[in-house]
Amino acid sequence: MTGTYWNSTGTYQATLDKLWTLIPMYGDVLAQGCRLEKLRRAMLVYRDLHNNGLWNRFREVRTVLGVTPKHFGVHYRHQNGGLDCPEFLAAIESRVDQIVLEAADEQAIVIVELSAHQRMARFAASKKK
Repeated sequence: MTGTYWNSTGTYQATLDKLWTLIPMYGDVLAQGCRLEKLRRAMLVYRDLHNNGLWNRFREVRTVLGVTPKHFGVHYRHQNGGLDCPEFLAAIESRVDQIVLEAADEQAIVIVELSAHQRMARFAASKKK
């Protein structure tokens, strides 16, 4: 699968890289914002998916990322942890995209991957909420 955060070519990679500089090596970042903390936790699950096949954080896929592995036929201690299921991986990437966008909004980081028009539309939509 191309265009993943795992190979540093994710949809919002430059924005994630900026956000990542706000996250310390150890400990939570709740004081900096709950969406940034969600990103930190999501990336721990994401790393476990690609490093260990979700052997350590399987249950957190649903609670942190909001993706239910069993809907894709991926079960606890499944061979390769779902890395052989393109639909599951696409759902994970899509959810990480959303978490990155939410954290960038919270931290007032410009999402450079979006056009000026798209950024203005997102800003306008956020004001309506």
